[in-house]
Amino acid sequence: MKKTNAKNLVFAVITVVITNLMLGCQTTIPVSYTEPARINMDGISKIGLISNDSSAASTVTTALTNTGKYTVVDAEPELVKKRKWQDEKDYYGRAIEIKADDLINAYTSNVMRANSNYEKKILIVQGTVTEILEKAIRLGAGNNSVDVYIIDSEIQKAASLEKGTTVTIIGECYGLKAPDLKDTGEILRILGAGQHVNIAKARFYAPPGEFIASIDAILKLNVSSSVNDESKKESRSVKNSKGETVKDANGKTVYEDVTVYRRVANVTVGYEIVNLSGTVIGSGEKSDSSSTNYEENRNELENPAKLIASAKKKPLQSIINDMIPTPRTVLVKLEKSDSKDKEVKSAMSAAKKLVSEKDYFAAAQSYGKIYAQSKDFAAGYNQAIITEISKNTDEAIVLMQALTKSTQNPKAQSMLTEMKSRSAKNKRSAEQLKK
Repeated sequence: MKKTNAKNLVFAVITVVITNLMLGCQTTIPVSYTEPARINMDGISKIGLISNDSSAASTVTTALTNTGKYTVVDAEPELVKKRKWQDEKDYYGRAIEIKADDLINAYTSNVMRANSNYEKKILIVQGTVTEILEKAIRLGAGNNSVDVYIIDSEIQKAASLEKGTTVTIIGECYGLKAPDLKDTGEILRILGAGQHVNIAKARFYAPPGEFIASIDAILKLNVSSSVNDESKKESRSVKNSKGETVKDANGKTVYEDVTVYRRVANVTVGYEIVNLSGTVIGSGEKSDSSSTNYEENRNELENPAKLIASAKKKPLQSIINDMIPTPRTVLVKLEKSDSKDKEVKSAMSAAKKLVSEKDYFAAAQSYGKIYAQSKDFAAGYNQAIITEISKNTDEAIVLMQALTKSTQNPKAQSMLTEMKSRSAKNKRSAEQLKK
């Protein structure tokens, strides 16, 4: 089946036409419109998808992608990136800011109090570089210092430093204890009897900025299913080897009880769309079931996977309809003229023939000409209907408004209300599909 790009959903026409063109009967014609998506997805174009069912994910992805507006990607890389950003933000948020000299002085003055305030805590330390080794730098002069052990990913930055440079680092304070790190490499030499405060797992201070997402929302799909075999007793006539019904001595049909089986699959598809701040944009749960016919041989029942696949179709389509505009068709009856004028009747019959041939433009013109000359209600009514089918909805509404005003006919008023509703839905659907 050829796929239709959903950019054109607003203008799509359902091709199944149920038309009754029997002489003397009202003609029924399909009027198409597009039902807007139930969920407001304005501002969303790139969606991250999480699903426990690959086929469901594929179905929904295809539908969203075919609109031409939405792009669907795997949400997990984005979530990993966000979790990493949040961890970094939390890490920096726990940090205590202090100058290297003030940290040295704190340990020189009172080690116990300094440990209570700083040991095993995250510190942001600013100081002047006095020594540089492969994986470590020293801040502060003389025998007292802050010894900083840099993580591997920051080594290149450390290598570019010069003595005398002022830097700001962030890391975990070990107090006066040497860091217990297998990958620390060269340990800074101990100078005299001074106090050397150790900062390990350190990096150069560069807190994360605001998280900028590459997707607009996350769609979570969860499919659950169950398959059960059911049985019942049936009374059947007994057949002989020739397939003939067996009779008893009295000529009555002989019956036997037979156990028959069927397989039933029940499927529930739940979904939730959230933006990256965690606000729920839309959610729902759809269910359906699929079953086999009853069979005497249980081993011949349909494969469970096929039944589940069949039962998933309607729930998934319903979810898709919640998220993207959906083509709809209603059947509308054209009015029969009650005019006794032979010319009007003949002209109406000719216009009806044009409708049967689906020459809607010519039919609308014919009905309009009849109405202008005779003011026949049916001609004016049908002109408006056929004009709407020709996708000139605004003009159709104007025509039906004029007819309603001039005739005060409740049929015209009712159809005008329906036309306005369809027009509003078409416009909203078009807005929803704008990039």
